[in-house]
Amino acid sequence: MAIIDQKKFLASIKKGLTLGTKALSLYQLFGFRERPFKEDLIERNSYLFVPPQLFYEHSQSLASWITACHSAGKNGLIIGPPDVGKSTLAKFFVEELVKLAEEIRIKCHYIQLKGLTEASETNQNPEEVVIGSPHSIGLIAELENRNLTETDILLIDDIETGLQKENFIDELLRYMRSKNQTIIGITTPSVPSELIDIFDDVYKIKSIEFDTIVKILKTRILYYKENDDKRNNTSDLTPFTDAAINKIAEYSMGLPGLALDLADSCLRGISNAKEITPESVDLIAEELQYPIAKDIEMGQGIGYFEVEGGEKKRKELNLSLTDSKASILKEILFQSRIHPEKPGITNTKLSKSTRISIQAHTISYHTNILEKCKILEVQEGLREKKRGNFRYFTVKKPIMNAIELKILSQKPPTSSEVIVKR
Repeated sequence: MAIIDQKKFLASIKKGLTLGTKALSLYQLFGFRERPFKEDLIERNSYLFVPPQLFYEHSQSLASWITACHSAGKNGLIIGPPDVGKSTLAKFFVEELVKLAEEIRIKCHYIQLKGLTEASETNQNPEEVVIGSPHSIGLIAELENRNLTETDILLIDDIETGLQKENFIDELLRYMRSKNQTIIGITTPSVPSELIDIFDDVYKIKSIEFDTIVKILKTRILYYKENDDKRNNTSDLTPFTDAAINKIAEYSMGLPGLALDLADSCLRGISNAKEITPESVDLIAEELQYPIAKDIEMGQGIGYFEVEGGEKKRKELNLSLTDSKASILKEILFQSRIHPEKPGITNTKLSKSTRISIQAHTISYHTNILEKCKILEVQEGLREKKRGNFRYFTVKKPIMNAIELKILSQKPPTSSEVIVKR
């Protein structure tokens, strides 16, 4: 064993004692008061929404659409990819409507459906309705316990979570018919058609502009700089360069949540470097599969290799929304939404799904190609009663969001008019 220089060792210990907690916090080392890219910071400080009206302008006045549904006596469904800001918009809408209570006498309430593994029954958020609990009394009873009798508009977030229960759609329909309320559901594009079909109108949100994503990132950095209590009284973006922030925005596909995730990963992934450059963003993004996600979102082919006749040959997958591989991916996304506690979905579960019509013996062929393209992640799991292992399929977050974007129509709404289902 090498001999340790006791003087240097002692100096290191004394240095640590002097630095205290600052030595343990990467964020404080770069001058942040706290972790700047956490998504829940938006709820604690609406200023970090940067600013909400930009989102309303992009989505062609979502507020007008919600109130139009109410005045027409219709129920609507908001569909958008994860991380685009649907929940934040919905909460902001409710908060702003409360401020206008004297002028506009419309009472609005926001709730979020949760599975048992997502929410604690003992320490439950007032906005949460736990639908997957063995002690759940059903959707209608749960909502009636919320004292929503005077509610005019009820926003139900993550409404697809209710599909954990077989009779959820029937219950929701009964509630819609029995209450004089406008129900606005909020969900993702991978939701099955049987849920979409019970709503009168659909409003689609695809993504937001590049410049707005950049502004979100810069606002977070500047606002959470140490001693920056007056908002934006500094232009110090350390350790990020302007080019790095632009690179993060490019990878985000117009989804604020993805931009925050990647920026946070870059900050945590920094080692001895003094700044985060576009090159360091590329390295982190590569690890998290952002380039593959970007290729999917842009409709570009994804390369992979197969051995044919003893030779390794490069091939390319062009993921069409109408092919079997896309159907498999959509089912995996849906299952991950309503059963987030599962390690993934197996070939057996895929073959039994009524939402895809693919013969069981061909599913492995498609999943093998998706695995070679690094679209699917595979985790081995032991069978309980049979020999061998299960193969659980999952999809990483950036790729998941890219597929959700592809499921949406290629063009976002061009007006604030309701998109009528065909």
